[in-house]
Amino acid sequence: MLLQLGAEQDTDFGTFLNRLLKSDSAILGVDRVSFWTFEPDLSVIRCTTLYCAHEDRFSGGEEFSEPETPRYFRALREDLVISADDALRDERTAEFADTYLAEHGISSMLDVPVWRDGRLSGVLCHEHVGPQRIWQPEEQTFALAVGQFISMGLERDERRKTEEALNESEARFAALVESAKDLSLLLLDPDGRVRTGTHRVHGFPVQELAGQPLSSLFTPQDIEEGRLERALEVACREGKFESEGWLLRKDGSRYWGRIVLMPLYRQDGTLRGFVTITRDLTEQRLARDKERLLEETRRSEERQRLLADVSAIVNASLSAQRIIRPAAHVMVNNFAQGCVLTAPRPLRSSGRAPTERRVVAARGERLREELERLSEVFSQRGNWGAWVPEVSRRGRSLLIPKLGDTEINRLAGAEPARALLRELGPGSLLVVPLSARRRVLGSLVLFRGPGETPFGAADLQLAEEVGRRIAFAADNARLYDLARESIRVRDQFLSIAAHEFRTPLTTLKLQLQLVERTLRAVPEAAVPMSERRHVALALRQVTRLGGLVQELLDVSRVSAGMLDLRRDSIDLSALVREVAEIFESEAARAGSTISLSIDENVIGQWDRGRLEQVLTNLLSNALRYGAGKPVEILLRGGPEEVFLIVRDRGIGIAPEDQQRIFGRFERAASARHFGGLGLGLFITRRIVEAHRGTIEVSSQPGEGSTFVVRLPRWAATAGSRERVALGTETTQPAPH
Repeated sequence: MLLQLGAEQDTDFGTFLNRLLKSDSAILGVDRVSFWTFEPDLSVIRCTTLYCAHEDRFSGGEEFSEPETPRYFRALREDLVISADDALRDERTAEFADTYLAEHGISSMLDVPVWRDGRLSGVLCHEHVGPQRIWQPEEQTFALAVGQFISMGLERDERRKTEEALNESEARFAALVESAKDLSLLLLDPDGRVRTGTHRVHGFPVQELAGQPLSSLFTPQDIEEGRLERALEVACREGKFESEGWLLRKDGSRYWGRIVLMPLYRQDGTLRGFVTITRDLTEQRLARDKERLLEETRRSEERQRLLADVSAIVNASLSAQRIIRPAAHVMVNNFAQGCVLTAPRPLRSSGRAPTERRVVAARGERLREELERLSEVFSQRGNWGAWVPEVSRRGRSLLIPKLGDTEINRLAGAEPARALLRELGPGSLLVVPLSARRRVLGSLVLFRGPGETPFGAADLQLAEEVGRRIAFAADNARLYDLARESIRVRDQFLSIAAHEFRTPLTTLKLQLQLVERTLRAVPEAAVPMSERRHVALALRQVTRLGGLVQELLDVSRVSAGMLDLRRDSIDLSALVREVAEIFESEAARAGSTISLSIDENVIGQWDRGRLEQVLTNLLSNALRYGAGKPVEILLRGGPEEVFLIVRDRGIGIAPEDQQRIFGRFERAASARHFGGLGLGLFITRRIVEAHRGTIEVSSQPGEGSTFVVRLPRWAATAGSRERVALGTETTQPAPH
């Protein structure tokens, strides 16, 4: 957008400035962006245009004088940019604290003096409203670029006005003198004092400069550093002195000029004086600065695009394998000719420590093969040089702008590695450690050939940021692998433990059932009622413990992500009656009743055992949390789907818990007052989803809960067996 504005030649300055300030505000995210101009004597600045983003309008008119804010005016003359993160305390901006800053809620300022023709013309102001803001280097660079655009806009606007005012004859005259307008010629005595000359550039009449040292045109700093004396000495010794720097005009304005100083000798060889030619190069310097800023802006945009591409890759997956390969190719496509990226491999199911994974990418097959061989050699012990502790152990990056023999000998310990490095040619090398959470996980090696721009400090900074993002993504993938492995081990333990418990519990239950049947055949007088109750209680507890063991088995299967279904054509209405009859005695013990409202002949293709488990879990929960009040079961059949509803009038469930209760080991009520492992609803939901159905709950605390199960009738063929991948719609035949 800024480049487009800068290229527009026909837009008037007011429209250009409005669009530029609005774009500046949007890109930097600053609420107030304005441009202020100086009065001719540079003692007052006045707001020409202010854009306020939250109101989306332009205004202006405020002004400040140098006596009110002397430190700020001095900073405008001396500083390239005024970056005040804390504008209320920064000595350059604190003079506005009680008035302008407080009135508008401004906490941070980023101001850029705007120079034109060596003279301070105005100020580009960025005023951040809200919490303090730390201005980043790239934001300061961007603000400087906008200031340059404004300077060019002022220059273009003034030039257009001048061109419109000139007639054809004045244009011819201007063309006549154009070739000499930026030159001045001065004759000096042997001490460097002016004798005569022209004043076209510096503006001093010759009579005023006569007898004055040439240093009258120099800045105070150059005078203090003895620039004139050094120039005279070099000219006498070498025959000519040339330099570029800031010079002063008569009105005090600065211009960028080149001075060529040459000695003049008499016939006897004695020094007669000097001739100096001064040329005004301000326009050329501004053009170079503009090109440099445009190039920096372009490079900044490229860096941001690269970081965005890398971020998109690392945020898209928790698999290191799916991160490092695309990341390596992005670096090759946008930053380097070759890339070697290493990171840990995922954990093996055996629990062994992860090995290193290496990806090599390059522009061209030959370079890729060379980097492959080099990586293989460097992976062997004894081939590393002295730089390895810096990168691998201390986590410090390595930058080699030019890979010569000295660097190769330092990098490589053994000759095979040195030979391979020499084959790469005199290129440029960057090695960045992949560090996350104080651990070095791998490395990012980048290579540019001899025909490419060598890596520099800015490239190193960018590569380190890329390395940080890849490292944290790889470390997150490592932690994810660890978590998955821990869950696998835990579920494996639960499955084994449940199987081990199941056999003795089955035997114990059979023995208690045998005892119970024996007691029924014995007269009541022979065995006290208390003993009979003890046996009945023990049988219920064993049955309950068996149910918990079954839940552990089910949750281990569900955790594996698969659930086997054996579908048959069953009458769900008959199944509901059977389960309700089984729970009649438990309902009586809870002081509750079970009422049924069911449609007849609700037939579909379901797994009978799994749906019996769903009914058992929902009904046992309703009796457990129903506070002794009646429980209702409703069954409604439709052409394509059926609805099973279980309703109680008990303690209810808070809205914030109604999704959580379907999680593993979750419950809405305290485990101290209500038993169970918190797995029933988790298993119920997975069974319903395996049938391609849904389960929902509606409840309010103190008003009971209603669970609604929706099941499709004909999701599969009767008699089929399926292994359902939970959380998806993928099914496959179950093993027989």
